[in-house]
Order: sequence, then structure tokens, then C-alpha cells
Amino acid sequence: MRRVAAENCGPQSAHHSPLAGESIWEANTTLRELLAAEVFPVWFLGPTGGDFKHWEYPEYRRILLRDALHRTDFVTECSNDRFPGSRLQEPFGVLLLHCTTCNHFAVIDGNHRLTRIAKGQLGPGLDAELHLSVVEGSKWSSLIPDMNKICACFCA
Repeated sequence: MRRVAAENCGPQSAHHSPLAGESIWEANTTLRELLAAEVFPVWFLGPTGGDFKHWEYPEYRRILLRDALHRTDFVTECSNDRFPGSRLQEPFGVLLLHCTTCNHFAVIDGNHRLTRIAKGQLGPGLDAELHLSVVEGSKWSSLIPDMNKICACFCA
């Protein structure tokens, strides 16, 4: 991922701020390149493997986005067009949280969009251009939704 700009601002929510090492940056990449990284959706796999829910279910576990895209249950859940009529075009925007300690990324905005792109419903598939906005840090609170399950620092 090539960084294209650094932001001189912080996130608006304490729920998305790291405790240490905060940096905010943007990058352009392709879906293919993004899937090569340790990127996780904010939908978590159920204990029996047949359903997905959000972070507040302790028995649900993280799954890499590249693996989730091979699961019919995930694709069914995340491929619907949540904003019909919107004019999405390349580069498609994606918002990520990143732990620089374990190098895990959480997609906090763009899970449905990325699924639709990967499945050929939007854009040119894996070669689609993405514009990433990333909030990263070296230490995250275990109270932060999504990062408390995705960050390997909590999931040893």
C-alpha cells in the first residue's frame, strides 16, 4: 500500500483512537493488494461457522476478509447494496483501524463495498482501485469495539 497523504487531525471519536502511537494516513491500493494484508471485516464468525454477527458476541471469532469472501454465508450477508442508487466509483473509499504492533487491520467502513467489488457486482473486481483512510496505533484499548477482537495483541 502506497501512502499518499498524511492527515494532521485526529479521529472524532474516542472509540476509534489508539492509546499510543497514533497516526492517520491515506493510501491508494487495489483490492488484490489489500487482501494480501491481515485485513479483517467487522463481522465475526459464529461458533458453528454458519453465521456472522458484530463484536458484542464473545463466542464469535475474527476471520480474515480474504477467507470470509470464500464463504457463502458471509457473501450473502455482505453483498447486498445498502445504498441503492448511490454512484460509487473508483477509487472506492475504505476506512480502516490498524494495530502497528500485530499488523492487523479492521475494516470499519467498506465491508459490504469490498464484498460487492470482490464478487464482481461493483467495479473491476480484484484490480479495483481503493482509497484507504487509516487510523493506526501501537496500542489499543480492549474496550474499543471491533479492535478488541481483531487486534492479535488481545487474542493471543
